[in-house]
Amino acid sequence: MRNRTRDIASLVIAALFAVAAQGCASSAPNKDTMRLQSPEEARDSIRGERARIDALQERLGDNDGAPEPVQADDVGTGSSAGAMPGCDETCQIGSSVCSSSDTICEIAEQHPTNDAFSQDCSWARDACKSAVSQCQACGGEVAGYSP
Repeated sequence: MRNRTRDIASLVIAALFAVAAQGCASSAPNKDTMRLQSPEEARDSIRGERARIDALQERLGDNDGAPEPVQADDVGTGSSAGAMPGCDETCQIGSSVCSSSDTICEIAEQHPTNDAFSQDCSWARDACKSAVSQCQACGGEVAGYSP
């Protein structure tokens, strides 16, 4: 009887852990970064997200990290070669920058002893703030973010 009770208790505890794990996985903002990555995988992921942010900043004309706001009277209907993007596109780019920033910081949180990853997170947060500022300068909004 004692072994049977212990077996049932073990099954109940295992089931509770399984349900809790499923709940956490289903509410995760980015399933790819929820898995603990090795330092090498994390470094590769961060490099990819940094390259994405750099490319997005280039589209905004923001290569040095300083905001270059798009003013309402400068807003076009979209971007063409060499032209600044319109406000809607500026805000979409801002959202993408902030999404990559979130990914970098999630990875950094998984590796709290890695100072380089923490610095990457700070850089990415600054890039997000700059992109949000550019969006707000033309009258737009990046949902969920403010500088």
